Amino acid sequence: DVQCWATPRTFQTLSPVSREALAGLKFFTDGAIGSRTAALRGTFRDGREGLLLYEDTALLRALGECHGSGKPVAIHAIGDRAIEQVLGALERLDRDGVRFPLVRMEHVQFIDEIQARRARDLGVVLSMQPNFNSDSRDYTDRLDEHWLAINNPFRMLIDSVGFTP
Repeated sequence: DVQCWATPRTFQTLSPVSREALAGLKFFTDGAIGSRTAALRGTFRDGREGLLLYEDTALLRALGECHGSGKPVAIHAIGDRAIEQVLGALERLDRDGVRFPLVRMEHVQFIDEIQARRARDLGVVLSMQPNFNSDSRDYTDRLDEHWLAINNPFRMLIDSVGFTP
């Protein structure tokens, strides 16, 4: 079976039957490393800053509005700044009793240990892609040594934080 996810905007345009068939709702909170739009707490080698696609309150509102769908959510967040924004929104919703059947954070390439513990405590699934380990080699023109060294911290997530692959 192929599972389909839709952005919240697309979800609103679908028939009830199509909505029911969807696996969940997909959010994008930052861009990508290749285009230098992943939201890092720093800059790319050329001085560019990544992009957050939501203001904090807008992300909180968008997630809250989707809660009534009863669907899981998948949230794309590559950079540590985007990860921080997502965790902040999820913690706020959790305090208000708003919980989803499942929350997946997609990519999370630059998550630190504190953020990882917060995600774990919220029950968030980190859906990471090991094939992006090559970014540490492929994007030496975009990322400095700091970012290259901490890309996809699988061992930290498993050994220090207790995530199970």
